[in-house]
Amino acid sequence: EFLGSLYREHDPLSRDAAVARSPQVQMAEAVARVESELSEDPVSQAQLLRVLGETQLHLSQIDASRTTLGLALSKLGSGGSLLLRAEIESLRGAVASRELRLDDAERHTMNALSLATQAAGTESIAVGRINTQAAYTMLSMARYKDARPAAENAHRVLADALGANHPESIRALVTLALVQEVLREDAQALINIRAAIAMLEQRFGAANARLSRPLHILGSLLIRQRNFDEARATLIRGAEIARQHIGERSNSLANILTVRGEMERLAGDFTAALAALDQAEKAFPDDEVLGRAQLFMIRGSVYFDLGDGKRAEADYREVLRLRMNTGGPRNFSTWFSQAQLGDALTLQGRFEEAHRLQEEAAAQTRILLGADDYQNTLILNRRAGTYAMQGDWRNSVIHKREAIRIVEKTYGRDHINYLFWNLNLADALSKIPEGRVEAAQIADSLIETSRNNPKLAEHIAQVVLLRCDLHIASGETEAARNLAAATLARPDIAASAEQRSALQRLAL
Repeated sequence: EFLGSLYREHDPLSRDAAVARSPQVQMAEAVARVESELSEDPVSQAQLLRVLGETQLHLSQIDASRTTLGLALSKLGSGGSLLLRAEIESLRGAVASRELRLDDAERHTMNALSLATQAAGTESIAVGRINTQAAYTMLSMARYKDARPAAENAHRVLADALGANHPESIRALVTLALVQEVLREDAQALINIRAAIAMLEQRFGAANARLSRPLHILGSLLIRQRNFDEARATLIRGAEIARQHIGERSNSLANILTVRGEMERLAGDFTAALAALDQAEKAFPDDEVLGRAQLFMIRGSVYFDLGDGKRAEADYREVLRLRMNTGGPRNFSTWFSQAQLGDALTLQGRFEEAHRLQEEAAAQTRILLGADDYQNTLILNRRAGTYAMQGDWRNSVIHKREAIRIVEKTYGRDHINYLFWNLNLADALSKIPEGRVEAAQIADSLIETSRNNPKLAEHIAQVVLLRCDLHIASGETEAARNLAAATLARPDIAASAEQRSALQRLAL
């Protein structure tokens, strides 16, 4: 009768009301009925409450999900199925990570993996399922290196056992693509996320709710490639699917709109960026923490780009408050937020405060992750920017060099950031009289490397313009003219209209 009532809700000839109740109301009433009608069968109570708690999590009802899953665990007492207990613990970890309760998230997730391994072994479907969720949880804790083996195990185990086309296998592939995107392994992430989307479309149709998250991830990857047109279309499609299936107030919709805001910022349309972020803020459920922190961070960056240091400071302070009050000092994101707050202070000329905050963020990041972890570069580049704003180019160069050392050690010289950060280094060196020779050498090396690297060639116009400026500063006008003309003749150069116009003037 209990299960039948849930199905009858969707039958217009059987339900009591004129229209179906919202899924949120249905789930709340279902939890109450489990408590009142199944009190003699605690195992069945736990099984149903586990499903209801997961549904509430998917519906962005974080408080309700936490309560329901805690109730589910209490029904098992000290006994019950190890696998069921593992599933509940895994979901409790997911809820904790959404709330940035990172100690709790780690404890629940590790306990879930231990229970599932004990019950079924490391190569079991149960462990594969939990590892899918564990990878997301580890990403929220900035444990990126731990997230990769969890995601790889989940996809391999589930695809082998259930087939590559099974919904759980596809979900694990989406998770793996997300981990690869965070680790900046964009080429493989794009392959995997496009494959996952194609399989979902083939199996469930082009408007299925399962497409919301993979379209979100694909949009993020396209943004990083500066493919703004496809990214915009992808995110609009993802938002429409989220609205249709989950509603106007959901974490899924709000996160996609937040990424849309970031895309419009990077595309240079700040009005569209702020409009998307305003929609995202209205879409977030009241108890959502992680997504709101991301929204305020991006909006702060929009105001920073607009030169509005005070508004940027307000948003960055709110991000730091949310992260410090939830994830705390053990979370890299907390220190990254503090470094961004330093950016806003720098914009206002408050350099001493900015240096103090960013120096602490850099020290704490090294303690948390080690001196060679890639995340250090995110702080180092901000410290370099603060020194540059002061006109202290020598200290700026020191921090840029360290960021380049780490990206080269982590990803090699073919990584796109190796080009960008070397360009920034050359630009800083060009401001120092004794640094101009090295700046020219760096630019020449990047230009030469780009001839055999299409990914770098697309972004080389800015390097060429810097090198032409250095030629002219040294009185080598003819060399600047020849370099500009040769660059314009290269079919692999993707210069903007402004860059192409500057090159054409130099080539005359």
